[in-house]
Amino acid sequence: MVLGYTNEEFYEDAINEDITLTIYNYEHAVKLNKTAEKLNKTAKIHIKVETGMNRLGFLPTEENADKVAEISKLKNIKIIGAFSHQAKADEKDKTTAHMQAGRFIDFMKMLEERNVEIPVKHIANSATIIEMPEYYFNMVRPGIILYGFYPSDEVSKEEYKFEICATLKARVANVKTLEAGEGIGYGHLFKTEKPTVVGTIPLGYADGYSRLLSNKGYVVIKGVKCRILGKVCMDQFMVDLSEVENPQIDDVAIVYGDGTDGAMTAEDVANMRGTISYEVLTNLGKRLPRIYI
Repeated sequence: MVLGYTNEEFYEDAINEDITLTIYNYEHAVKLNKTAEKLNKTAKIHIKVETGMNRLGFLPTEENADKVAEISKLKNIKIIGAFSHQAKADEKDKTTAHMQAGRFIDFMKMLEERNVEIPVKHIANSATIIEMPEYYFNMVRPGIILYGFYPSDEVSKEEYKFEICATLKARVANVKTLEAGEGIGYGHLFKTEKPTVVGTIPLGYADGYSRLLSNKGYVVIKGVKCRILGKVCMDQFMVDLSEVENPQIDDVAIVYGDGTDGAMTAEDVANMRGTISYEVLTNLGKRLPRIYI
């Protein structure tokens, strides 16, 4: 399922591959129906409802309920669900979250009055899953909790205990010893003040490892914290191996993990970058191999 916008040029591919699309205006539904009719197939859709995020969706009005009812009558369209997204569910004050859910429920009632069948309803993100089970309906959308992280510090950590399951590792690509006064990386942001064993890690900002970690992040190698020396490059960065016993090429560097081995977690990296763990985890580049356990 595609939860956001799909350009019309991809409608045919989506229908042929049986991919469910999101519809949030009548015009897109008509175009999708025409494409499905041409293919002699049925396009599956979920209706997006705008309840307060103010990104995409039908506003929950009587007029838009009429439009969705018209969409339900299109011969080559099948509505299999409807959803919305909450803007402030991860905050302690749930006023907005309840308001949005209320708007969604009201719109579902409007559709029911028009004999529009919505088999699947969903609004619950990670924070809602943790703290507002009354809004599970018959589908939920876990996001950050799949990685073992809480949506925010304001969400209760009592009901569910998550285990961090995302670890980023790399292998040392090179080991060398530099004398005092040597510059490292672009601009020589770091200069050695004494003889220093330097390791090169084949990971960079093209892989989602931010330049904001230049000269302040660290990795763990053989249980030792090894700070980043100089700027993070596109494909590589350098670390201080001086405290590592007998460092070798191919030694494993834990870039971030669950924190039990002294390495940073994705949240630690996020705090260092001034962002959120979501961005750190989703920024990982496509060329990084994923190992699922």
